[in-house]
Amino acid sequence: ALILAGSASATVINGTGLQDALDGITIDGPGIDVMADQHEVDEKWQISASGGSVATMIIELSAYAQGNSFGVYDTNDPSKEVTLFAGSDSAGDQALLSIKADGSVFVNFADTGIDFVGNEFGFFLNTAVDNTWYSQTGLNADLDLDGEGDDHMIAYQGDDETTLQLPGYAPGIFSANEYILAWEDLPLNTADRDYTDFVVLVESVVGVPEPAAIAILGLG
Repeated sequence: ALILAGSASATVINGTGLQDALDGITIDGPGIDVMADQHEVDEKWQISASGGSVATMIIELSAYAQGNSFGVYDTNDPSKEVTLFAGSDSAGDQALLSIKADGSVFVNFADTGIDFVGNEFGFFLNTAVDNTWYSQTGLNADLDLDGEGDDHMIAYQGDDETTLQLPGYAPGIFSANEYILAWEDLPLNTADRDYTDFVVLVESVVGVPEPAAIAILGLG
């Protein structure tokens, strides 16, 4: 059962652009293998720290960069979106996300006026061509015959060994409470599938397993 729980197939990445980008910020240690190190639990998330979560933009290699926006949404009501980065933001920019006890969402210490049901959210990438892609694949518009959307976001968890240097910052350990999220911003039947359109590091978050996965682990 444990083997089955960890046997989900990796998302195919075309070209070496993402691997080159992550190699470019790796200073020491084993590094990140973009195919082998994909993190399976990446659809729903929670803030794991008591104070909030910091997001740091790494790269944005997209023709639609000036119109794209990235943020979080309430998994109980995906229409409730909070933007962390928008068109004018660039590599090295940071945003602090906090969710208060009453569900109110703050960005950079300012109340956004949007309330979530609780401390559970997904990540989204809204593009200049009017598509919004979600970490929950079932919400994505490019559905297949089984009703599942394509995976537009790939997550990589820190290993507590690799040293990264993000744009403009001193080197630091890629810790287990940090994740790199790499996005494809076009429908995957027409996209290049390089997952370099928007790449961001988020810290003090944790993926929320789906109930079925928890049940399988329990059986194991």
